[in-house]
Amino acid sequence: LPDLIGKLTAASEQDASILSALATLPIYTDKLSATLQAALIRPDAFRAPVIESLVNNPSPDAAKLMIGALSSVSAADKARILEALLGRPASAIALTDALESETLPLAIAGPQIVARLADHPDEKVRTHAAPTVERLRGATEAKSALITRLLPEVSAPGDPAAGKALFATCSVCHVYKGEGHNIGPVLEGMGVHGVESLLTHIIDPNREVEPSFHVWNVTTTDGSSVSGFISRETADSLFIRHAGGEVEVPRNTITSKVDTGRSLMPEGFEALGGTGLRDLVAYLRSGEQRFHSLSFGKAATADGSRGVYMATDVAGDRVGIKKYGLVEERGIPFQLVDPAVSGKNVIVLKGGARGDALSNTMPMRVEIPVNQAAGRLHLLGAVAGWGFPAVAEKIPLVKIEVVHNDGTSEMIVLTNGVEIADHVAGVDVPGSAR
Repeated sequence: LPDLIGKLTAASEQDASILSALATLPIYTDKLSATLQAALIRPDAFRAPVIESLVNNPSPDAAKLMIGALSSVSAADKARILEALLGRPASAIALTDALESETLPLAIAGPQIVARLADHPDEKVRTHAAPTVERLRGATEAKSALITRLLPEVSAPGDPAAGKALFATCSVCHVYKGEGHNIGPVLEGMGVHGVESLLTHIIDPNREVEPSFHVWNVTTTDGSSVSGFISRETADSLFIRHAGGEVEVPRNTITSKVDTGRSLMPEGFEALGGTGLRDLVAYLRSGEQRFHSLSFGKAATADGSRGVYMATDVAGDRVGIKKYGLVEERGIPFQLVDPAVSGKNVIVLKGGARGDALSNTMPMRVEIPVNQAAGRLHLLGAVAGWGFPAVAEKIPLVKIEVVHNDGTSEMIVLTNGVEIADHVAGVDVPGSAR
């Protein structure tokens, strides 16, 4: 049998159907593992059937190979592999062990994995993962403590002119107000972000990195290497962009391709101090002053790409969002967070028609810091599980208490059938637009 597998493995290097069949085996030889690993960076037509076999293989060898492949696959393939690993207790435990030993960096798996393990439906997985979850959350909390300490000073009025001078360092990779270099994300429209959101991105640039801006390390057959994010791809080449420009790398010269999960943006900007950071943020917010987005931060309670009402595995209970990032709706900009990056991206509050519903485990209330003047509050959402017309009664569903600096407050009430409708029915209600 080993000889037969060896011969088939050799043949499979040119035949995806053979390799995808071999990927269903319960035990992999070293040669087969290496061949499968190499297949995961090949073009879609060859790679797709292999991944299909891997994600449906419950064996420990398949789990080990998929965990090892997370640093070399695309964002879409990574999401599918992680779902498969989390879907089986044994492979979820193997995933936890890889995170604990740091053979799988958190930057590769993504911060959302911490919440997924902490809330895993299998008790053995939750118990096994608890120490790892605590350790990983501790590293994030240290940065959060630094941001909390700096926030009051950075929130004070700054000097945009001084901030523009500081931005010269950032302009090596970013364009803002028509100045700079188009390497990293364009910063036009940054004014809609709140101070806390901007400060978090500056101090902790690797906390939430969009997959399209992950830095990849690519090694070629001549021993050279190039690092940067993949700006575009063709059937024959990868194009890697970094501070020095864009480099074309022919696919047939690539020996390894590793996703670091990290941003090109360096850490350490806290060295600017509170005054420098305040001025830089003031400059970044000087372009757009009409709208400012609020960061949910810890107020987010659920991952909208999964079920949020009855159970996480109920596809109809997803809060589907077609596009993430800065999205304009009826002239109003909203910053929609990708749960693959942040872990949780929507606020779901406690309630539901059934006592055993997931939504009944959610908090009754959340608090979102604002710390700025506002004349109007725009909400994107206003949907409910089992909302109107499933339940026609016009009852209050959400109360938003706005607390002012002087201690006074006002209450905004959102009512079923008036401002809020069922999340899947697609009906119009008079108090909100669809």
